[in-house]
Amino acid sequence: MLFYIAFALIGFVLMMYYLSNTIIHFTTPQQFPINSFSRFPLTYIIFPAEVFSFIFSLYFVYNLIHGNSPDPKPETLPKKDSTAVAILIPARNEPFEIVARTLKKCQELRWEGGTRIYLLDDSTKEEDMKNMTQLSKKFDAILIRRTDKTGSKAGNINNAISNHVTEKYFCVFDADQAPEPEFLEATMDYFSDPKVGFVQTPQYFINDESPIERAQKMGTNIFYQTQCQSKAKDFAMPYCGTNVVVRTDVFKLVNGFSYYTSTEDIELGLRMNEEGFHGAYVSKVLVKGYAAIHFSAYASQQYRWANGNLAILRESWNSILLGKFSLRQQIHILFTTGWWLIGIVSFLYILVPILSFFFGGTHHTWLPSWMLGVLFLNVLLA
Repeated sequence: MLFYIAFALIGFVLMMYYLSNTIIHFTTPQQFPINSFSRFPLTYIIFPAEVFSFIFSLYFVYNLIHGNSPDPKPETLPKKDSTAVAILIPARNEPFEIVARTLKKCQELRWEGGTRIYLLDDSTKEEDMKNMTQLSKKFDAILIRRTDKTGSKAGNINNAISNHVTEKYFCVFDADQAPEPEFLEATMDYFSDPKVGFVQTPQYFINDESPIERAQKMGTNIFYQTQCQSKAKDFAMPYCGTNVVVRTDVFKLVNGFSYYTSTEDIELGLRMNEEGFHGAYVSKVLVKGYAAIHFSAYASQQYRWANGNLAILRESWNSILLGKFSLRQQIHILFTTGWWLIGIVSFLYILVPILSFFFGGTHHTWLPSWMLGVLFLNVLLA
């Protein structure tokens, strides 16, 4: 904790010095102040990117400090022995072995109220459909198919909840996400709080051989292990789509998933927040899955997440700022959905030094040598 605080204070002082000198810089005590915007026009491009990075850094350090201590344990959920839980596994043209692994692990879940497994098969290939039929029989899962595949995964789950699931709670596991036996024992007690609409657990990837796999593993670990504890404490935990338990009546209350965004899970969590419910978070790794192994799949996933979250900002910014959210919830929501703007910021950091060769220097030219060393250290650490 002390390290995080010291790191934050040092970083804050350095950045305030840097940003203030960007606006007005005194070269020597005998010279007049220089306005970087008038002398170095490229400042208009890079300064907003630097301010964005600075604000996001403050937010990140806040999460590190605020989420450093675990929440107290929840009270025991009453009537566990009569509370069954539905296990939902949406699948679409998935490999046989991957789904079999997940179904086997779901069968091993410990829960005194009992579980019922639903295999939600949206496959379009005949061979995959036969495989899912075989697996549903082998692992005693209820096989659900639909003719209208509107909404992809979101529509698949909506259909199951509306027409088939009768349990008060349901879990969602992507086809490649296999839970540990204690998953329900570690999550269900949080529903003793009637305002908890869902309980989220981390994604954790077991494959890390290639650079792409390691990048995904690092990214998910940064999100789940350094931010989510803080978000949950401020009642702003995002619904992350898989490895989650949901209160069925709350899901129905907000009319399930929307289809206008590819990150329908995040959007659903916002509507739960608006109705007065929030997500709890269990930081322990209780589900182990696989990262995408090909760059094309990774890029497609990142594009869907970026496009979907920015679509939420576009469509819901008014309700986020003027709706029923607290200030802390608003801050977390804006950074959760706006995180993807970091791609634009990174592009500007690459572009501006190149443009400086053609249009003259930037305000970095007057930086003292020790500040350049700090910036280089930052790049090296990244």
